[in-house]
Amino acid sequence: MNPFEFVVFTTFWFKCLMAVNNVSLLLQFTQLTLDDEVKILNGLLMDLDRIRLSWDLILIEATEVAKNLKFDKLMFTVKKTRKKIVSDETASYNHEEASKNFECNVFNVALDNLTSQMRSRFKVIEEECSKFSFLWSLQKSQTDQELGLKAENLAKLYPEDLCKNEFSDEVRHFFSVRRNILASEKPVEFLNEVYAKGLHSIFPQVCVSLRIFLALPVSTSEGERSFSKLAIIKDYLRSTMGKERLCYLMILSIESDLAINVNYEEVISNFAAKKAQKMCLSIKN
Repeated sequence: MNPFEFVVFTTFWFKCLMAVNNVSLLLQFTQLTLDDEVKILNGLLMDLDRIRLSWDLILIEATEVAKNLKFDKLMFTVKKTRKKIVSDETASYNHEEASKNFECNVFNVALDNLTSQMRSRFKVIEEECSKFSFLWSLQKSQTDQELGLKAENLAKLYPEDLCKNEFSDEVRHFFSVRRNILASEKPVEFLNEVYAKGLHSIFPQVCVSLRIFLALPVSTSEGERSFSKLAIIKDYLRSTMGKERLCYLMILSIESDLAINVNYEEVISNFAAKKAQKMCLSIKN
């Protein structure tokens, strides 16, 4: 890889990783729900597709950077192949051909692999969201039979929380009411609206299914390092610390906002005063 190719790599990977980082920060918001994540990830895929179609702009930007760095050669490396040269022909470097080769075999391949990994990684999130989305969707094309089938499929996934037959009938009745008095299409707002209008006592299983959806974590960290502070502390200190002390350390970590304001000198003094064992000795002559 020559220096100019390195600049091109840096330019387009900076754009890709910036888009990924922005999405990563958005997904850390505590108020985010699974349907929001699906929309954000679809936006990320659109951004990556836009970057893939902007090769000419990326090449211009990389060329400007290379000029500012005072590179001698602004060209791509081309694999040399033996070619018979006619008497009136001179060997020359075809910049357009080299640029096209880099675009097709490096740039497009890298972006396609990144997009493919993103789609496969978050496919399960989209599938999970689609199982619940009929509850707050206002699609007029949904028939009672389709609603009943979707409700039955959802009830099969959570048999301890939802009764298949009752939930199916409840969803059908709920939608006959929902179209007239409930307008929200956001699951959080939708559930709040159901409670505000006193419908939670009439359609309890619908409320349960919405709460299940809203409790699903916005994360796909399976097989990776745990985000749990407790797990990190346990793994790091398990071999050097007793169980009781380790548990107390976890409590301090969880309640760090309170622990940081504790006057440790006062705590130690109180502890020493209570635990100190003093005995008066009488001396007899």
